[in-house]
Amino acid sequence: MIDATLPIAPSAPTLTVLDAIAAAFTAGDAPHGERLFAQALDDGLPWDQVCAAAARGVARRYGERDRV
Repeated sequence: MIDATLPIAPSAPTLTVLDAIAAAFTAGDAPHGERLFAQALDDGLPWDQVCAAAARGVARRYGERDRV
């Protein structure tokens, strides 16, 4: 089970699952973002928070930084 407050990797102690989802989509790595997205939902993270993280990443990727 993924805990949204736990670090993803020791090298990134403040990176949460939701941050990782947003980062993947921001970087244009949709396959990785989608895997994280699906895993987060499978592990019971709230739908609205997971969707918001993905939306933040997509918005950042395509220049909507001021609105997110």
